Amino acid sequence: MRPVAPAGLRRRVRICFAAFAIILATLGLDLFFIQVIRHPALAREQKEIQTVTANLLGARGTIFDRNGVPLAFSRISFSVFADPGRLDPKQQPAVQLASVLNEPQPKIVAALAKPGRFAWLLRRADDATVAQARELCKPIRGADGKWAPRVSGVGFKPEKKRLYPYGELAGQTIGMVRDDDTGGAGIEAACDRLLSGRDGYVVAEVDGSRRRRVIPGRRLQQVEPRPGRDVYLTIDVRIQEIAEAALRDGVQSCGAAGGTAVVVDPMTGDVLALANYPSADPNRYREYKREAWRNPAVVCVYEPGSTFKLVAACAALEYGGKTPESPVTTCIGSKPIGRRVIHCALHGGSRAHGAVDLHGVIVKSCNIGAATLALGVGRDKFYRTLRDFGFTRRTGIGLPAEAAGFVPPRRTWADIQLANLGFGQGITVTAPQLLAAYAGIAAGGIVPHVHLVDHIGRHGHKLAYRGHRAISQRIAQTMLSLLRDVVTEGTGKAAQVEGFTVAGKTGTAQKPVPGQGYDSGKYIGSFVGFAPAEDPRVAILVIMDEPKSSHYGGVVAAPVFADIARRSLAYMGMPPRLLAAAADLTR
Repeated sequence: MRPVAPAGLRRRVRICFAAFAIILATLGLDLFFIQVIRHPALAREQKEIQTVTANLLGARGTIFDRNGVPLAFSRISFSVFADPGRLDPKQQPAVQLASVLNEPQPKIVAALAKPGRFAWLLRRADDATVAQARELCKPIRGADGKWAPRVSGVGFKPEKKRLYPYGELAGQTIGMVRDDDTGGAGIEAACDRLLSGRDGYVVAEVDGSRRRRVIPGRRLQQVEPRPGRDVYLTIDVRIQEIAEAALRDGVQSCGAAGGTAVVVDPMTGDVLALANYPSADPNRYREYKREAWRNPAVVCVYEPGSTFKLVAACAALEYGGKTPESPVTTCIGSKPIGRRVIHCALHGGSRAHGAVDLHGVIVKSCNIGAATLALGVGRDKFYRTLRDFGFTRRTGIGLPAEAAGFVPPRRTWADIQLANLGFGQGITVTAPQLLAAYAGIAAGGIVPHVHLVDHIGRHGHKLAYRGHRAISQRIAQTMLSLLRDVVTEGTGKAAQVEGFTVAGKTGTAQKPVPGQGYDSGKYIGSFVGFAPAEDPRVAILVIMDEPKSSHYGGVVAAPVFADIARRSLAYMGMPPRLLAAAADLTR
């Protein structure tokens, strides 16, 4: 007979079994919830804890001058940030951080007071400042024996920092890079897609220590960064220095509001220097207003004045059957055209030019003569000449926001408009347009494509730039002779360079006021030319905006031209010669 367990024992066994079943069911549900329901979230959390992702910064390309001298390059710098939620007010973080970062305390306080868990304190700090900030964040043992940083909640993020070793030199031309590592002006903006690098990243496993050190050999994924491409400019940093120094001295000497100087190789169109005064330092671009980064040489237009008489003279030589000795008119200081009257500046009454031939129109800079030449060839041939010289389109120099100048529609030209165009009124041009036209005379009638970018990449081929013929070589040679006489016996004597022959033209133009005619007190004085005349190596344009001491281009701009030409030719190794010998060689 089998023994029977007492009823109480059986009840206890059933209760234990039921409890055990409940526990197993609960554990099963927990496992199901963890392994199935919460699996994606827990996997993400595990990945965040056990892995770390680090950015690999792709360096921005370097900008070089024509000789391989770096004008702009990038390096890795650290920016300082804070998590306001982790700051301890007892540590007086604003006071300590302001002292270490050399920033005003109110600025730090304002940054930390912004909502959110992230605040920039200093972007792209120098190495010494970062080192001091790191020391501030190192743990130290307190009086209670615990380790803690003097300031908590501060971090450091590596970023690309753009450096410009020459500071303000060619500031608006090279441009600057914004905080987001995109070009904001100049070549930096024009070539941004070429210069910009692509960042990479690496994902690696870390250990369970507080410092989360990377486990050797446990890189899970890596995408290599791609550096930007290098850009080589046509600028020669030495000639740029020469042009900027001469321009600065000239602007300060005549009290001008500003100035521009452009130096070009007339045979190739290479821009050897493009200087503006005042300039801007891209290393400190936040300190300048937005307008300071406009490049006056390419975004500003102006009435060229007498330098535009080149077009009237070339049109008369090419289409009007004129020669330098051809009589043009008798200048009495003014000339009625319909119901309007044009004037020859400062040459009225007894100072009038009298009988002038084409040679005299250019050498003496006679407005009446230039107007007569323009009226003589007619609007179609005059327009054709200015179009062939490139005044109806942008030059494509390679900088952003280049202006095109303004040529009034040909169908609207009445006789008075055509006459004014003959001596450079009623039309606007840019500095590269005008300099390219004169470079065309130096190059035998072929207007070069002026440009700033020479090639891309260290071993890249020189970019192809093609000029175009504007006038015949015979007319160009005749015009060169006239421009040379402007310097030796006309209005451009201050542009002479000892030991070299110089060819060029002065220009003086009143500044127009939209809808109000011209401002009688504001002028632009300019000189444009090239040297040596018999073997042109540099073509130079100098513009003085609102000079005070004198407004004549032959007084305020020609000496600056001479200074740039003399020093540039010496740097290029051009030996000076006696003027007589140079003239003999030309003949």
